Amino acid sequence: YSPCALVFYDYTWRLAGVRRQDDELHWNIRPDCPAAENGFFRASVDHQGTVAELRYLPRNAELRVGNRPIAHIEGTARLITSLDGSPRSLLGIRPAVTTIRFRLPGQESRHVTLGPNQRKSLI
Repeated sequence: YSPCALVFYDYTWRLAGVRRQDDELHWNIRPDCPAAENGFFRASVDHQGTVAELRYLPRNAELRVGNRPIAHIEGTARLITSLDGSPRSLLGIRPAVTTIRFRLPGQESRHVTLGPNQRKSLI
Protein backbone atom coordinates (compact mmCIF):
# COMPACT_ATOMS: atom_id res chain seq x y z
CA TYR A 1 0.00 0.00 0.00
CA SER A 2 1.05 3.58 -0.50
CA PRO A 3 1.86 5.73 2.55
CA CYS A 4 -1.31 7.77 1.92
CA ALA A 5 -3.48 4.64 1.94
CA LEU A 6 -1.89 3.46 5.18
CA VAL A 7 -2.47 6.82 6.87
CA PHE A 8 -6.09 6.78 5.71
CA TYR A 9 -6.56 3.24 7.05
CA ASP A 10 -4.96 4.04 10.42
CA TYR A 11 -6.83 7.28 11.00
CA THR A 12 -10.25 5.97 10.01
CA TRP A 13 -10.62 4.03 13.26
CA ARG A 14 -9.38 7.06 15.20
CA LEU A 15 -12.07 9.19 13.64
CA ALA A 16 -15.13 6.94 13.82
CA GLY A 17 -14.24 3.27 14.21
CA VAL A 18 -13.12 0.53 16.58
CA ARG A 19 -9.62 -0.81 17.20
CA ARG A 20 -7.93 -3.25 19.52
CA GLN A 21 -5.10 -1.71 21.51
CA ASP A 22 -3.28 -4.16 23.79
CA ASP A 23 -5.92 -5.63 26.13
CA GLU A 24 -8.58 -3.02 25.32
CA LEU A 25 -11.00 -2.05 22.59
CA HIS A 26 -11.24 1.66 21.72
CA TRP A 27 -14.61 2.62 20.24
CA ASN A 28 -14.51 6.13 18.70
CA ILE A 29 -18.13 7.18 18.39
CA ARG A 30 -18.95 10.13 16.08
CA PRO A 31 -22.47 9.72 14.66
CA ASP A 32 -22.43 13.28 13.24
CA CYS A 33 -19.27 12.66 11.18
CA PRO A 34 -19.78 12.21 7.40
CA ALA A 35 -17.30 9.29 7.43
CA ALA A 36 -19.58 7.46 9.88
CA GLU A 37 -22.86 7.98 8.03
CA ASN A 38 -24.51 4.54 7.87
CA GLY A 39 -21.05 3.12 8.59
CA PHE A 40 -20.14 -0.33 9.82
CA PHE A 41 -16.70 -0.97 11.32
CA ARG A 42 -15.21 -4.30 12.43
CA ALA A 43 -12.04 -5.30 14.25
CA SER A 44 -10.66 -8.70 15.15
CA VAL A 45 -10.51 -9.24 18.90
CA ASP A 46 -8.72 -12.58 19.24
CA HIS A 47 -7.39 -15.60 17.37
CA GLN A 48 -10.67 -17.50 17.88
CA GLY A 49 -12.47 -15.24 15.41
CA THR A 50 -14.29 -12.94 17.84
CA VAL A 51 -15.15 -9.64 16.16
CA ALA A 52 -15.94 -6.19 17.56
CA GLU A 53 -18.60 -4.40 15.50
CA LEU A 54 -19.61 -0.75 15.47
CA ARG A 55 -22.74 0.12 13.48
CA TYR A 56 -23.87 3.70 12.96
CA LEU A 57 -27.53 4.62 12.83
CA PRO A 58 -28.76 8.14 11.98
CA ARG A 59 -28.08 9.68 15.43
CA ASN A 60 -26.34 6.98 17.45
CA ALA A 61 -24.17 3.89 17.38
CA GLU A 62 -24.58 0.27 18.42
CA LEU A 63 -21.57 -1.67 19.68
CA ARG A 64 -21.19 -5.46 19.77
CA VAL A 65 -18.53 -8.03 20.58
CA GLY A 66 -19.10 -11.52 19.20
CA ASN A 67 -22.76 -10.69 18.37
CA ARG A 68 -23.36 -9.66 22.01
CA PRO A 69 -24.59 -6.07 22.57
CA ILE A 70 -22.09 -3.93 24.47
CA ALA A 71 -23.54 -0.41 24.39
CA HIS A 72 -25.79 2.04 22.58
CA ILE A 73 -24.33 5.56 22.43
CA GLU A 74 -25.69 8.94 21.32
CA GLY A 75 -23.08 11.67 21.03
CA THR A 76 -19.34 11.88 20.45
CA ALA A 77 -16.95 10.06 22.78
CA ARG A 78 -14.50 7.17 23.01
CA LEU A 79 -15.68 4.15 24.96
CA ILE A 80 -12.84 1.99 26.24
CA THR A 81 -13.72 -1.62 27.05
CA SER A 82 -11.97 -4.85 27.86
CA LEU A 83 -11.66 -7.35 25.01
CA ASP A 84 -14.91 -9.01 26.08
CA GLY A 85 -16.69 -5.64 25.92
CA SER A 86 -16.87 -4.81 29.64
CA PRO A 87 -16.87 -1.00 29.90
CA ARG A 88 -13.84 0.60 31.54
CA SER A 89 -14.06 4.33 30.78
CA LEU A 90 -15.39 7.11 28.58
CA LEU A 91 -13.08 9.71 27.06
CA GLY A 92 -14.03 13.14 25.66
CA ILE A 93 -12.81 13.40 22.05
CA ARG A 94 -14.41 16.70 21.07
CA PRO A 95 -12.62 20.06 21.44
CA ALA A 96 -15.51 21.33 23.58
CA VAL A 97 -17.59 20.05 26.49
CA THR A 98 -20.22 17.60 25.30
CA THR A 99 -22.96 15.48 26.84
CA ILE A 100 -23.55 11.97 25.61
CA ARG A 101 -26.24 9.45 26.36
CA PHE A 102 -25.31 5.81 26.62
CA ARG A 103 -27.00 2.58 27.59
CA LEU A 104 -25.38 -0.66 28.63
CA PRO A 105 -27.31 -3.95 28.31
CA GLY A 106 -29.80 -4.41 31.15
CA GLN A 107 -29.33 -0.85 32.43
CA GLU A 108 -31.14 2.46 32.11
CA SER A 109 -29.79 5.17 29.80
CA ARG A 110 -27.29 7.52 31.44
CA HIS A 111 -26.13 11.02 30.53
CA VAL A 112 -22.46 11.88 30.94
CA THR A 113 -20.80 15.25 30.37
CA LEU A 114 -17.20 15.10 29.12
CA GLY A 115 -14.66 17.86 28.60
CA PRO A 116 -11.89 17.62 26.00
CA ASN A 117 -9.66 14.61 26.81
CA GLN A 118 -11.54 14.06 30.07
CA ARG A 119 -11.70 10.41 31.14
CA LYS A 120 -14.50 9.06 33.34
CA SER A 121 -14.20 5.62 34.85
CA LEU A 122 -17.11 3.20 34.38
CA ILE A 123 -15.67 0.54 36.67
